[in-house]
Amino acid sequence: MKQKNEQSIYVVQGRSGIVFSATSNYEEALNIMNNLNEMEYGRARMEHWENNRVVLRES
Repeated sequence: MKQKNEQSIYVVQGRSGIVFSATSNYEEALNIMNNLNEMEYGRARMEHWENNRVVLRES
């Protein structure tokens, strides 16, 4: 039986699109995004990737 190889990554980007973090830990990514929002006035965003596809974008 073939197993599905699922990878889940959370990518945090700043307003210019620079990636500040890529992690499999949601809480860590959320903390980084919140800290970045404090410095960049709410312009950070996070994307949730599964199997090389974006499944959710948060701002």
